[in-house]
Amino acid sequence: MKFVKICAKTALFAFILAILEAGFCLDANAEYKDLWIYTYDDDFSTHKARTDSYDHSVFWPENAFPPAEPYLVYSSRYGIPPSGPPGLLFNGFKGKPAHLNYCFPVISAQQMMPLKGKLEFDLKLARETEIISAEEGGSFSYSISPDGKYWSLPVPLKSGHQEIPLGSEQGTCYVSLSGQKAVIDNLEVILKSYEPEPDVLLVPSEYPTIQDAVNASANGDTVEVEPGTYTGEGNTNIELLGKAITVRSAKGPLRTIIECGGISINAETFNSRGFYLHQAERRDTVIEGFTIQNGIIHGSEIPADNMRWNLDPSHPIGAGINCEFASPTIRNCRIMNCGTELGGGIGCVGANPVIENCNIQGCRAGGYGPCESGGRGGAIGMIRHSNASIFNCEIKYNMGYYNSGGGGIYTRRSSARINRCDISGNGAGGSIAGGGIYCGPGSRMAVENSLIWNNQANCGAGIYTERDSYENPAVTDCPECCHTYLLVKNCTIAHNQLLYPMPIYPGSGIHANGTDIYVRNCIVWHNKPTQIIIYKAPCKCPVTFSNVQGGYPNSLMYLPEDPDSANYDLTEYIGGAADIENINICDAAGNIDEKPLFANPELPEPDYHLKSLTGRYVESPVLEPDAMTKPGYWVKDDVHSPSIDAGDTDDPFRREPRPNGYRVNMGAYGNTRQASKSVLWHILNPEYNEIPEDRNPDVNHDGRVDFKDVAEIGKHWLLGQEASE
Repeated sequence: MKFVKICAKTALFAFILAILEAGFCLDANAEYKDLWIYTYDDDFSTHKARTDSYDHSVFWPENAFPPAEPYLVYSSRYGIPPSGPPGLLFNGFKGKPAHLNYCFPVISAQQMMPLKGKLEFDLKLARETEIISAEEGGSFSYSISPDGKYWSLPVPLKSGHQEIPLGSEQGTCYVSLSGQKAVIDNLEVILKSYEPEPDVLLVPSEYPTIQDAVNASANGDTVEVEPGTYTGEGNTNIELLGKAITVRSAKGPLRTIIECGGISINAETFNSRGFYLHQAERRDTVIEGFTIQNGIIHGSEIPADNMRWNLDPSHPIGAGINCEFASPTIRNCRIMNCGTELGGGIGCVGANPVIENCNIQGCRAGGYGPCESGGRGGAIGMIRHSNASIFNCEIKYNMGYYNSGGGGIYTRRSSARINRCDISGNGAGGSIAGGGIYCGPGSRMAVENSLIWNNQANCGAGIYTERDSYENPAVTDCPECCHTYLLVKNCTIAHNQLLYPMPIYPGSGIHANGTDIYVRNCIVWHNKPTQIIIYKAPCKCPVTFSNVQGGYPNSLMYLPEDPDSANYDLTEYIGGAADIENINICDAAGNIDEKPLFANPELPEPDYHLKSLTGRYVESPVLEPDAMTKPGYWVKDDVHSPSIDAGDTDDPFRREPRPNGYRVNMGAYGNTRQASKSVLWHILNPEYNEIPEDRNPDVNHDGRVDFKDVAEIGKHWLLGQEASE
């Protein structure tokens, strides 16, 4: 037993010694939150780079005939003081550089704790036989990554001493060194683990303005703004400087207001917005919990798609928030009464923002230039390959101007995913295409589980989508604009109305012109005067498993017997009377034309939940201005909607509460926790609203047909009784 204890102590001592030799040491002078310091060094006098790096080009003997690939050499000819030769020589092949990839710490002695530190080494760029200056030849660069999967862009280096900052929240720092005709020496790494304790910078108690707090912040910090109204220099036109920080209110948007103080279009020109993001901010840059109101950016000139883009805050884009080649997270904000040419509330140029739980209301696009321009995207406008994710947002009562597009949302050569949104009351005082949504040329858009209702436009009051003509790509000098893709899935599109309608009517709920469009599991009802018009769709059956008033297709119901006799030129909308035969009129699977039985189909406050014999969700009203609500509750109706369990049989349904009929519902609440409940036995009789009690398999009357009903039937059978007794 004594021998075993001695061996255990010896093993423990050997393990501690090995860890110390690997480069770990305790820092007695460190602050309380610093746990340990890791060090690593290599003067390349040994060959440990071969084993300590996790990936590298082939190591090749010095003075040997070079291989037909990039390679590394321990060179006795080249070295850099103070250690001198040998150094590590990087040689490329056919323009491809040699590489050496490390993961620090080389031996991990900590549990995925955040790290920060630096990598240092000396660099000289070289030719085959002599060391030369960076201006004459050779190249070298580095990339860093926290996980080895997502890397920073390569950063080129010149000859001299290099100091590269390292940091990771995951406990590992990956470094890739690559070059050709280059020598490195005296490599050192110092990493310090720490418990992340980001600073919270308070406005105005610590910093007088929001911009002052942002200027003083570092990555990971939080700028917290106390309740109040903030205006003037430093509190408008705020720039986040590319930092990974959170700028949030302390008490929510109703109590924290950024007042931009914009002046109306008839007054002196004055430009002011809430935030201007243009330094490649990412998703970890967060704007949360503000009301941004009365921002105005005058002007109407936006560079065409085929022109070079220059970052400029004077671009008439995004009067609430402007994202130019930036991808922030915008959460729980109210953007009110803002206006400019593109994206009255939020404008995006080459941006990939996440916009969630926001209310964009009363904003306007257009009318702020000398020619009273049309405007694009009253609430949100996207151009130049933007890709926005818009979740749980209310987009209401926003406007275009004249000859405008997208009273609510506008996209051109961009992508958008819109999920669980309420898009209503949007339109324009003059002519507009797409009251709720405009999906323009070169765009890809998916709209799911959303309500699109009570919008107005001259064409496509709910949704308008189009592509550019293949015969005229020179309009934007971009062939990709000739293709547009739109998926509308599990949406309720209702009570949208055309402005000044004349026959032949364009689509009121949805109007598509040449778009690759797919409408599935949707309810399209109460739109005036038409529901859906789809013209020249690549897909033969673009509408499936949907409840469309009047049936789909219903195009022929609104066309005159003699198209040539029509006195209304529809060329702008569907290609003209001469091409009427190109309107899609094929039958499609799963479509029905039956009243959807909404809980309340009447304006101004409709309820688009579906009536159900088994259970319909009722949303609770708001009790207080701070959006405190009671939990919703369930009621049973005396009728059952035909749109329940009528969606595509291949689509998921398991988010619906039980009983769910093992099939998704149509409409905006399909495959959500608010989906109306199914009557599992209605498939036995088409007249499921009037099933005789003696034919009802729900014997115990619990709203479900399951093993309990089988047990009840068996009980009665054993007793010689009828189950219905």
